[in-house]
Amino acid sequence: MAYTAGIIHPRPETVSNIFRRISEQAHRLVSAYVHQRKLLRAEAELRGLSDQALADIGVSRSEIHSAVRTGRRSR
Repeated sequence: MAYTAGIIHPRPETVSNIFRRISEQAHRLVSAYVHQRKLLRAEAELRGLSDQALADIGVSRSEIHSAVRTGRRSR
C-alpha cells in the first residue's frame, strides 16, 4: 500500500491479487459443491439397491454413507 496525505492507495497488483484470490475461492466452492452433489447422488443410488444387492457388494445399509465418503466399509 502507498500512503499519500493520509490516504491509502492500493497498488494495482494488489487489486489484481484480490480478484485472483476471489476467483480461486469461488472455483474451490463450486468444485466442493459439485463433489458433494456427486457423493449425494452415489448415496442415493446405493440406497435404491435391495439389501441383497448391497450384500453382494459387501456393504450394509448402515455403511452406505461411510462407504461413499471413504471408499470402504466402516467396520
